[in-house]
Amino acid sequence: MGLLSSLAGLFKRPRGGLVSSTLNEETGEMETTQYTAFFDVGDYLSGQDLGVQIVIEMAKKEVPGWYDLKVSMGALGPDDSYAPGVVTLYFYNLTQLGESLKLIRASCDNVTINKDEVCLDIDGEFRTRLDAGMFPAFTYAKAFEISLLVEFAGEAIEKKFTVPRLSCQEMDTQFGQNGKPDYPWFVGQ
Repeated sequence: MGLLSSLAGLFKRPRGGLVSSTLNEETGEMETTQYTAFFDVGDYLSGQDLGVQIVIEMAKKEVPGWYDLKVSMGALGPDDSYAPGVVTLYFYNLTQLGESLKLIRASCDNVTINKDEVCLDIDGEFRTRLDAGMFPAFTYAKAFEISLLVEFAGEAIEKKFTVPRLSCQEMDTQFGQNGKPDYPWFVGQ
């Protein structure tokens, strides 16, 4: 029976996720947080006319239980520290007019994510998806710094974002059934 419960424990960790335990100074108890393989932030790029959602997914290929088995055997190697960080950008045109947008550069820690400049036509009051590219992502990171340089409505805009890793609870609160993302254009709706 002990072997079966040990094997079951190998499959409890969320796919591509991270488990972190910290000491609660007030209660003296350990608190455990399970994180997903997703990082997400949404904020304005240009006044309140253009919003951007940045999503990063750790795209590490996993065989269920294999990582946990390697941990238990002390067999982790350098390849286990990094995974492709797949970056998807969602641009929200919050005006009623269609506009053009050019992604000039997306980068993480001075590593360029996009290979080429990309031009998009964004309809008014519409969300447009762009698969921006990938970068080598540290598997155990809890946040990444992403810089974007875009041109929107003839204006060059450069902005940095801290993109936090979502806990399983945050993922459910924001994107689960009846979930609502905490992007500023959703506040009060």
